[in-house]
Amino acid sequence: MELFDFDRHYKRIKLATTPEEIAQIRNEYDIHFESLPKDEQEIFVLRLSQYAHEEVIRSKALIEFVKEVIDAEHQAV
Repeated sequence: MELFDFDRHYKRIKLATTPEEIAQIRNEYDIHFESLPKDEQEIFVLRLSQYAHEEVIRSKALIEFVKEVIDAEHQAV
């Protein structure tokens, strides 16, 4: 199974500025997904779920880091 580059597509979505751009990226996911055999579609969904979970963890860690920096700046004042 060809590995789908979730990072590349996620970065493109974050940089997208119009609904049309997001729709185009979504369409690429759909085309790739539909081209896979059924058993590979299940693996794809599992990989996407894992990627999304990891991205949430990274986002939470970044938010906590920013909060700590802001708190430290407030305490220094």
